[in-house]
Amino acid sequence: MSIGSSAVPALCEVLTSANPNSRALAARMLGDIGDVSAVEPLCVAAEDPTFVVATFAVQALGHFADPRSVTMLLRFLRQEQKSTAFTIPRNESAARGGFAPYPDAFYDRMIWEYDRLTTLAAETLANIGLQAVPHFAAS
Repeated sequence: MSIGSSAVPALCEVLTSANPNSRALAARMLGDIGDVSAVEPLCVAAEDPTFVVATFAVQALGHFADPRSVTMLLRFLRQEQKSTAFTIPRNESAARGGFAPYPDAFYDRMIWEYDRLTTLAAETLANIGLQAVPHFAAS
């Protein structure tokens, strides 16, 4: 069974689902379909607070030598990605009167996930290859 461009609007809608597994699968399928109308929703999904969703969205962006996808991937490399899931400071507990909402292991895991997404963004840009070069020069 082949899913084509006609499925893109429905899959883009799934990217906003409450179920992270559904969002991740939709991101992967959108990348496989390769319809450029999915680039903007995938850029939004790349900032999803759920690591697996963000991962599949970043990978999916590698299917597009589109300035928007390259720009988003470059944001990861420049650490301009703004997802709050990857930016909770360790000293947040002090700001809450000593209550630690996140144990250090959880914080360390979030940092690892962010670093992994940054590496994945670099690998994805490498896969786009020479088609991304004009976007590097312009940024």
